[in-house]
Amino acid sequence: METAAPRITSNPFELDLPWRPWNGRYVQTLTTSAEWIQSCQTYRIDLEILGDDKATRSWSLMTAQGDDGDDFLRTTYESMNTLWSIVPRHSNQFHARGTYISDPNTHFLLYSYGYKTLALNYGDWSAVGHALADLHLKSRDYIGYPPKNRRDTRFFGYHRQTSTRVFREHRGRALTWSDFFIKQLRTMLQSVIEAWAQYKPEEACNERDLTCNMLDELAGPLFDVAARLVHPLELDGRRSIKPVLLHGALSQSNIPKEVGGEKDQSPIFINGAVFWGHNDLGCLLCDFENQRGLRPAELIMKAYHEKIPKDKPEEDYQDRLRLYGLRTLMYKSATDPGNIQRRNWLLNAIKFMVDKYKHEG
Repeated sequence: METAAPRITSNPFELDLPWRPWNGRYVQTLTTSAEWIQSCQTYRIDLEILGDDKATRSWSLMTAQGDDGDDFLRTTYESMNTLWSIVPRHSNQFHARGTYISDPNTHFLLYSYGYKTLALNYGDWSAVGHALADLHLKSRDYIGYPPKNRRDTRFFGYHRQTSTRVFREHRGRALTWSDFFIKQLRTMLQSVIEAWAQYKPEEACNERDLTCNMLDELAGPLFDVAARLVHPLELDGRRSIKPVLLHGALSQSNIPKEVGGEKDQSPIFINGAVFWGHNDLGCLLCDFENQRGLRPAELIMKAYHEKIPKDKPEEDYQDRLRLYGLRTLMYKSATDPGNIQRRNWLLNAIKFMVDKYKHEG
């Protein structure tokens, strides 16, 4: 829920909230820096609850600076509460969001801290695949999914914007996956084009100009490829795929594993940017580095398909994954527009898809 702002005092964790999740005294406060956004901090707050049992509970306070920080916290608050309502075993409950009274430039989130330690190592990939399958299976029939005015109607997209300003994506609702995905692809490409165009190096670079021209030339054929691969999912005259809740920002740092606590050994989804979409896209956002010769993405998908089969036409499966995988490459390039290598990775991936399907009518 939205709350009034806390007041900064000598103890910055003495929150002046109309809704108070505790009745006790502070035992200790542990501070750690967060890596996912600049100027973002997380604080673990341990409290001794007043009463006969003298129980101790833990909470987390996350703070961020400026408009981009507020945008990130708003997205996280909306996304994580939706995830928690579907798979509480794999997420934490977020309770409040607001801005400090004495510092309008500092924003906060308050959420449950139910774990002891978070870690992810090369042996956990199957558990991640199973956790993603649980999220997608349970969200298919999620009764809290809007809207409720039409029976059995499920939209692709989301009822609010959950992508951040750093990489803006389409979130408007659509009745078909093909309609939504083409619009999302268009906004992603636009984000990349704008990021590349706004990057102004101190010295002119012909190679950067060349990549901008190549992306413009490939954009039109890419939409033809997208239509070719997505439309067959719906060509049987009915909606052959149902929207499921996608995390929206999967990466190694956003799926840690709990060690100890109530959810011991469970993957925990954090820092989501959720929307409703095709389940295959929800898996391909995993941007994991290879560890000890293993290919984590392959292990995740293998475990995932133990619970959820591949969609038909199955002969298009690998190319659909390549198409969906462009989202990660676009994000990387848009957030680091001066990196020529990342530009070329994206252009080569698009060109591969375009060349493969250019002869199909």
